[in-house]
Amino acid sequence: MDGKVRLKAFFKSNCIRVAFIIDCWISIQNLNYLTFIAHFIDNVWRYYKGIISFSFKPNHKRKTIGRKVEKVLRK
Repeated sequence: MDGKVRLKAFFKSNCIRVAFIIDCWISIQNLNYLTFIAHFIDNVWRYYKGIISFSFKPNHKRKTIGRKVEKVLRK
């Protein structure tokens, strides 16, 4: 079973709280990146975190980031 399928199953059955964090930055080569990170706890209060998405973006405008967040959450 791959990581994405496992994570979806975990969120459906064993996850109490989830916090999503979006981190954007520009590399020294002037390239834009966006990382979507989840921090969550299970039903016995164990803490987990993981990168949900790491991608190159043409810019850091609100519309671009918003589309990416929507796309990640729908997947």
